[in-house]
Amino acid sequence: MSNSHRTFGACLVLLSFLVLAAVATAETIYVDANTSTGGDGTTWATAYKYLQDALTDAGVSGNDIWVAAGTYKPDDDDAHDPNGTGLRADTFQLINSVAIYGGFPSGGGMWEQRHPNRYETILSGDLDDNDVGASDPCDLLTEPTRGENSYTVVTATATDATAILDGFTITGGNANEAGGGITIENSSPVIQSCIIRGNTARGNEA
Repeated sequence: MSNSHRTFGACLVLLSFLVLAAVATAETIYVDANTSTGGDGTTWATAYKYLQDALTDAGVSGNDIWVAAGTYKPDDDDAHDPNGTGLRADTFQLINSVAIYGGFPSGGGMWEQRHPNRYETILSGDLDDNDVGASDPCDLLTEPTRGENSYTVVTATATDATAILDGFTITGGNANEAGGGITIENSSPVIQSCIIRGNTARGNEA
């Protein structure tokens, strides 16, 4: 074998090693509504119970977030009020360079086990767990059980296409003006494989 072939082969080995090292050191933040409080999000066994805690962590680390089936509310977080603040202005704010993936089984699983249709992962603005349905969606605007709901469940402000939300059901938002389910302002996030339903807004609906 010529020196050029040996050099080329060595470069491929080094490149492969670097790629594998990058994958091995990549970190993920885990969230599971069915776990206990006090987790640090570093594994499924020690997952955060609330998505807001993971978003706070990701805002510093830039790591992606994997979320197990369950219901998550914008006003819940372990650090400040695990029982919910009840503040309608609380929202799930998307973050640049952070991808948030729902659809993992309760208790966690590998990427291959992810199935958003089977393991529904809900972002809900129904802070009091008392929403009732309506045969006419227009009646939701005046439905009294929606009075305490979050103004906007998910918000993207000054985010780009590196902010990703994938595999969630977004429901229960009740906005005065902007979208109740999702508000996007000066942003271009990637929102895919999501179901947006049962939200109300007196200005724009989402």
